[in-house]
Amino acid sequence: MKNIKLIPQSVIALIALLAISTTGVRAEDWIASAATKIEAAIDDEKNSAVIAQAILNYTHPTGRNPVIASVETARGLNGNTLSVTITLNWNGGITNANYSTVVTWKCNQNKHISAKVTGDNGVLGVSTENRLRLNTYFQETYDLWFPAERK
Repeated sequence: MKNIKLIPQSVIALIALLAISTTGVRAEDWIASAATKIEAAIDDEKNSAVIAQAILNYTHPTGRNPVIASVETARGLNGNTLSVTITLNWNGGITNANYSTVVTWKCNQNKHISAKVTGDNGVLGVSTENRLRLNTYFQETYDLWFPAERK
C-alpha cells in the first residue's frame, strides 16, 4: 500500500485559505465558515484529485481513477458538529468495474471527531487497519486546515 500523507504541497497552499481563527466565535458561525472553506477546497480540481487519491489509497489501495462525485456538508444534530460526506467514485478489479465509497468526516470547532466509511460497494471491504489510517488522515487534515482550533 502506498503511504500517502495528506496533500503536502497542495495543503500548504490551502492553509492560508482554510486556517481561521475562531477565538470567541460561536459554533454556528464556525460551522458555516468551515463548511464553505472545505467545499471550496474540495471544489478545486487539483486539491480534489489529491484528496480523492488519498481516500482511495486508504480504503481500496489497488483501486484506480478516483473522482470525488459529491460533497455534502451538514450541521450535526447537536448543532455544534460539522459533518462532511464525500462520495468517491473509482474503478477496480480485473474488469475495471465502477465502485463508490462514501466517507463521513465529523469535526467541531475544537477537534476532529471521526472519519468513517459510511458506504462502500467495493468487492473487498475496507480493512480495520485502513479504516484507522483513514481516520488518522482526516485528523491530520483537521490539524492542518484548522490550526487555531487545536487545544
